[in-house]
Amino acid sequence: MRKAIVLGAGFSKAIGCLPITCEMFNSFRKTLNIETIKQHRNRIKWGESIFEFLTRLEDRFAKQPLSRANDKSAIIESNYEENFEAVLSMIDLGIQYELKARTSDGVMTSNLDGKPLLWDYSTSQLKQLRYEISTYLYLTLIDPRINQNLLDSFYEKMVNKDTHFITFNYDLIVEQFLYKKELWKPKDGYGLEFDEFPQVKAENKKSSSHLVLKMHGSLNWRESELENRYKIENMLDDGSPIFPDYFKNEIKRNFEYEGGINLKALKLPSLVKKFNSFQLLSIWRKAHSVISKSEEVIFIGYSFPEADTSVYTLFNTIDFSSKKIAIIDPKPDEIEKRVRKITLCNNIHVVNKSLEEYL
Repeated sequence: MRKAIVLGAGFSKAIGCLPITCEMFNSFRKTLNIETIKQHRNRIKWGESIFEFLTRLEDRFAKQPLSRANDKSAIIESNYEENFEAVLSMIDLGIQYELKARTSDGVMTSNLDGKPLLWDYSTSQLKQLRYEISTYLYLTLIDPRINQNLLDSFYEKMVNKDTHFITFNYDLIVEQFLYKKELWKPKDGYGLEFDEFPQVKAENKKSSSHLVLKMHGSLNWRESELENRYKIENMLDDGSPIFPDYFKNEIKRNFEYEGGINLKALKLPSLVKKFNSFQLLSIWRKAHSVISKSEEVIFIGYSFPEADTSVYTLFNTIDFSSKKIAIIDPKPDEIEKRVRKITLCNNIHVVNKSLEEYL
């Protein structure tokens, strides 16, 4: 049976103890503590900058309205750190749209030109903040604590030779697992052609048995010299390869990298997502083809956030009338409603369990 497995953050949380979106800033705090212990000065500064920005948002939108009446007011409860998507959206809107205005008091005229929506931050400061967030996102997700027994069980019980993966996660859990099983290769397994792809060892030139289609990008993708085009990165911070013994000439570092990670290739969880890369669009076309040809579609840990309109558009253009759909989630009610609305399918099997319980 041809099968498509659609993965969201809940899958990576179950398999690799990675945070879901609402837990991301809290996980950044743990990452900052680790970087502090390692004495990585730039990364410490960037982590502190992220939380300084959150504090300023809270002061402006939560504390200041009250402090106008009482300057001793204090924030006793806030969900700002749970709104990773909202904070990123605010930053991206500030970068994307600049204000222009002229004002006059009847005597003097002043100009407001090229200022972002967050008026006390320049566009360059917001871009730097986004860079800092992307670095911390990488550091938080790149080293999952894998439950190997659960991952083995997942593959054994749910994956066959005609299974392909559509994932909205950035981490490398699935492809590294399949690579170790010699069922997947970076050259063709992502469903796109990378720029500047390094030479591959002769024994690694066989094709992948499964596709891992990463709809929002991957931690090991970087922008190439050509804007909106991607190349692959095969090195971790400590100099170890992501896919050992794959490339013919692995350039190994003899030091631990302490700098930033510019993840322009990622479509971060923001309301402002530009799908202007031919390579990324080719993945979405392949995902459409894979799901269209599949007889069964399984959703694991993906909540269908309503802000992801591109995902809704993708699934709305596929005929699900003859397909089986399964949803595996400990809280599937709202997800089921959204899936029914998008797919117009009645043949939906809902598993009201976590992935661990189900397996």
